[in-house]
Amino acid sequence: MLKELDCIVSGDIGCYTLAALPPISAMDYMIDMGAAIGMGIGLRNVLPREQAKVEAGYNRPDTGHVVIILDNSITAMTGQQEHPGTGRHLDHSPAYKLDYGAIAKTAGFDNVYEVNQVKEPEEFKRLVKEALEKDELTLIVAKSPCILALKSILAWDKANKEKAEKALAESEAAAKKNGNF
Repeated sequence: MLKELDCIVSGDIGCYTLAALPPISAMDYMIDMGAAIGMGIGLRNVLPREQAKVEAGYNRPDTGHVVIILDNSITAMTGQQEHPGTGRHLDHSPAYKLDYGAIAKTAGFDNVYEVNQVKEPEEFKRLVKEALEKDELTLIVAKSPCILALKSILAWDKANKEKAEKALAESEAAAKKNGNF
């Protein structure tokens, strides 16, 4: 879809790096983990204005900026470990979950969207197309769980929910027993 829109795509290493290969062939540049934005900034400084849609929020470009985060709810390619965006510790117990949209808004992004690009491909395409047409900072969080880890993710989330419900029930029972309820 990004190729259809004639996008030049800089990406990071990870499962989505596979999109650089046929049949998708949708990633033009990939150096290492975390390099996508830096490569985009470099491209912005050398490309003509109509192609320069990448820059950092602090140095607001007049051409806008489009960042797409592919969030698969795990770090699957290197062992299915958790990270600050999953909402789970390394042992899969509940943890604070980073909110990419809130971070982007704090950094000065004008538009923040979340979409499941697998279930809503046309909506994803519409959001990207509209973002490319604006001279604004836009973040699109494309959120769809990793197929390889989906059963595990669902099991961890179910276990954590059941554990939280049990703890709440025990707390309420204790409060009733002590007359605090």
